[in-house]
Amino acid sequence: MKKFRSMRIIGLILVVSLLLSNVAMAKRDDNKGRDKSSYTSWNKKWEHKNTKRFDDVDKQYWANQYIERMAAKNLIMGDGNGRFNPYQSTKNIEAIAMIIRIMGWEDEAKAIKKLPDGFKHLKVPKWSIGYIVLAYKKGLINDAEIEFFNADESIKRYVVAKYIIRALGMEEEALASMDKPLDYKDAGSIPLGNSGYIYLISKLELMSGYKNKFRPNAIFSRAEMATLFSRLDDKIESEDDKVEMGEYVQVVNGIITITKDGGQERYLLSENVLIYDMDGKEIAISDLQVGSTLQLEFYDHKVVYIETIEKETDKILQMYDGNVIKVVEAANESIITILDDGVTRSFVLGNETVIKKEGHSGVLQVSDIKINDMVKIIEITEGNHVMITEVEIQVSEPITTVYEGPVYALTETTTDKLITILKDNKEKTFVIKDETVIKVEGKDETVEVSDINIGDTVKITEVEDHDAVTVTEIEIQVEEPVTQYYEGQVISLAETTTEYLITIRVANVEKTFAVGEDVVMKREDSNETITIDDIAINDDVKITEVTVGDDANVTEITLLDD
Repeated sequence: MKKFRSMRIIGLILVVSLLLSNVAMAKRDDNKGRDKSSYTSWNKKWEHKNTKRFDDVDKQYWANQYIERMAAKNLIMGDGNGRFNPYQSTKNIEAIAMIIRIMGWEDEAKAIKKLPDGFKHLKVPKWSIGYIVLAYKKGLINDAEIEFFNADESIKRYVVAKYIIRALGMEEEALASMDKPLDYKDAGSIPLGNSGYIYLISKLELMSGYKNKFRPNAIFSRAEMATLFSRLDDKIESEDDKVEMGEYVQVVNGIITITKDGGQERYLLSENVLIYDMDGKEIAISDLQVGSTLQLEFYDHKVVYIETIEKETDKILQMYDGNVIKVVEAANESIITILDDGVTRSFVLGNETVIKKEGHSGVLQVSDIKINDMVKIIEITEGNHVMITEVEIQVSEPITTVYEGPVYALTETTTDKLITILKDNKEKTFVIKDETVIKVEGKDETVEVSDINIGDTVKITEVEDHDAVTVTEIEIQVEEPVTQYYEGQVISLAETTTEYLITIRVANVEKTFAVGEDVVMKREDSNETITIDDIAINDDVKITEVTVGDDANVTEITLLDD
C-alpha cells in the first residue's frame, strides 16, 4: 500500500481544508472555557469605559457625583437590578450600614453571622445582621434604642445626626452640649435629649438647615443620604480609605502619574474611573490639565475616583496606629508617643479619652498602656480644638486568608507590583511586595513575578496583622494531567513546516492531532516500534493524548491489528 511520503501533496490539500473548517486540534487553547480576550494586562491597550452605574440616575442629576463616587468606593449599593432608587427614603438599617462602611468597620460587621440572644426580637434582613450588632457594640445605638429598633423604618434627620456623632466617638461631648443654643427656628421640635448631637453635627459642618430650619423629623432620601455621606467620607480618615493627592503629569495605558512630595508616583486606574473638575462637572481623561492638583481615591488598589481640587479637605477624624515608645502620666492630661511608619507622633490624652483593649468591653487607664504596645488612636478636630477620643490597645492575632483564581491582570506602579485574579466572577487585586514568596506548586525553589502568566491559576496567601495586610505567598497551581484515548480510522496524513498532522474519524467526528518528535509509535500485536511512515490512510489507530492545564499533547500512537 502507498506510504506516507508519497501522499504529502494530497495530505497538504486535505490539511488546509481541515484547518479552514476549524477541526479541533490537539494543541488547542480552550483555557477551560474562559475567554482569554477578556483578560487584561499592563501591556494591553487600556480603555476608559466610563460605564453608567445606575439606570435611574442621569448624569445631569444634582446628586449624581455623590452617588457615583460612593458607589465606586463600594460604600453605597443599588438594588441589584441596576437601579439606585434616589427618591426613595433611606431605611434605618441602610444608614447604619453606610456609616459602618465609611468608618472602615465593614470587615468586622461581615464577620458577625448571628444575632446574639439579646437581639432575637429584631427583624432585620439577613445581610444586615453584622451591621446592627456592630452598631450596638460601637455605641451607635444604645440599650433603649435597640429594644425598639425598626430596620425598615425611614430614618429621620436627627437620628442620622446622632448615629454619626456617636460613630465619631463624640457621645460625651454631645451630652455636654445639650443646653447649648441652636440657631434653628425649629429647635423646639428636636426630640428631647438630641439637641447636643445636632449642635455638634452643625458645628462640624456635616449637616445644616434649610431656610434656617433643621427639620429634625424630616426623612432622608437615598440621594440626600449619598450626598451627606460623601461629605462625611471627605472629612474622615478611616482605616480602609486610601486617598492620594498630587499634581497631574499624565495617563499612559491605564497608569496615572502624579507629582507628590517632590517625586513622581504611578497608580493603576479602574477602567470605570470617575473624573470631576472643581465645579462638579464630569470630564474625560483628556480634559485633565498638567500641573492641576488631583485627589485620587481608591477601591481594591485601583483609582476609582479623581477630582480636581484647590486644597485638601480639612479632616475632622484621623486615625493613627503604631508602637508605643513613651507614656507620660499626669493628673488631668497624659501624653502618649508612638512610632507610626518611622514617624514619631505624640498625643495628649484628656478626660474624654476612652482607653480600651481590642476585643474587650471594659474601660482601661493610661497605666494599662505599656511600652511596645501596638495602639490605634482616633483624633477629632473641631475647629481649633483637637482631642483624642479613643486609644485601643491592639491584641488581635494575625488572620490568614487564602484566595484562589485565574490571573486576570499583572500591573506595575511606582512602588508596587499588582496581581488581579478572578474570584467568584469578581476582580480582586493584591500587592506583591519584595518579600512575597512566589513558587510553583510541588516545588521548593522560588520563582519570579515574571513567571506568572495571565490565565494561570494561583493561590494567594494574605496575612492581616493589626491594620497591615500583606501577601506572603503566591503559589502557581499545576493541574493534574488528564489522559484521554481516541480510537479510529486514519482519514488524513500531512506535514506542515513545523509538525506532522494526523486526522482520524472517531464516532463520525473528525479529530486532528499534532505529532511531535517524542511521540511513541508502535504496533499493537508485537509492540514493535514504528515511524509515522508506517501509518497509512484507512489504518486503525489508537491515540493517547495527555492534557496539562491548557496544553494537550499526543504521547503515543498504536497501530491496531486489522
